[in-house]
Amino acid sequence: MFRIIILAGIGATSAGLCYAQDLPPLRPLSMPDPLRAASLPFDLTQPPEVDDGQWNVSAGWAWFNTWSTVWEVTQVHRDFGMNATTVPSPAEFRALENQYPLDPFNYIDLEGNIFELLVTRGLPGGWSAGIRIPWMTIGQPSWDSFIDGWHDLFGLTDSHRNTFPRGEALLYIPGREGVIEERELARSGLGDISLSIATPKISFLGGRHRVLMAVEVPTGKTGTLQGSGGWDLGLRTQSIWNWRPSRLLVGLGLNHLDDSGDFLGISRTDTWYVGTSYEHRLWRRWTLSGAVTLESSPLADFTDGEAGEPTLYRILTLAFDIKPGWLAELQYGTNWEGMGISPDASFRLVVCCSQ
Repeated sequence: MFRIIILAGIGATSAGLCYAQDLPPLRPLSMPDPLRAASLPFDLTQPPEVDDGQWNVSAGWAWFNTWSTVWEVTQVHRDFGMNATTVPSPAEFRALENQYPLDPFNYIDLEGNIFELLVTRGLPGGWSAGIRIPWMTIGQPSWDSFIDGWHDLFGLTDSHRNTFPRGEALLYIPGREGVIEERELARSGLGDISLSIATPKISFLGGRHRVLMAVEVPTGKTGTLQGSGGWDLGLRTQSIWNWRPSRLLVGLGLNHLDDSGDFLGISRTDTWYVGTSYEHRLWRRWTLSGAVTLESSPLADFTDGEAGEPTLYRILTLAFDIKPGWLAELQYGTNWEGMGISPDASFRLVVCCSQ
């Protein structure tokens, strides 16, 4: 599916070259992942470059669906005589731990959405400052039938989906020093707010380069996917090359996750990421872009399973200029199967204003 969309975009790009013009301002471009949402999420584009005294405001709504399990969980579920209408019980998980003590396994069924408001202000001397305010809902809007149909339509792997009920907001990850087993994750609430500041740009190697510093404030409720309870710190670099009508962006980043914070009671590991995006103006009002990010997991020291491995995520976007200074964008994201745990699919709608 992802290849088909990319090929279609290349064809549209070729057809639209004669209508190209300057690119729009950068929009939010991140992975809406509930496992990383309260650990200072990385974003390739934030905060964007903003001139002194100017504002960039973006509002985005993202839906995500994360499903992951292994054949051992399926086998034990069947051994207990359970069917696809029954959620795995604690007894099943205990039997799983006894039968396969050395195997890394998990059961993750998380659906939800994140609404985020991002505001950036240009400061004197080329500096800029931004704030991100997220609101996360877990357990809604119950679109599992949509994602199941999506998998069937494009011949994607079933991943044991037909063995269990869907939409249960259940998280089970055994680790070296304990087990994460949460069945009461469905809730809505304010997430951890993050603040960022970016240095003036430096030009060399044909591009513009900035250093970004971020801090995440523990405003989300501890013990949920919305909050960690820690003051997390981040350092990023952002490099941009423009070739009218195209733009290449490369980002690197590190997070120091506060030892006083946690992920559902589990100590977190400092995280890193590397990512790139390429953007091209198709016609006067349409812009197509694609991005790839490789991100480590805050559970890397907790488990040897996929939940602790880095994940490769891909995002394809189509933006439309509503009017000067206003833009709307639809983003589609998907994971690379077998590389870590991140949403199987996500859709994000963004509206951006730059004045």
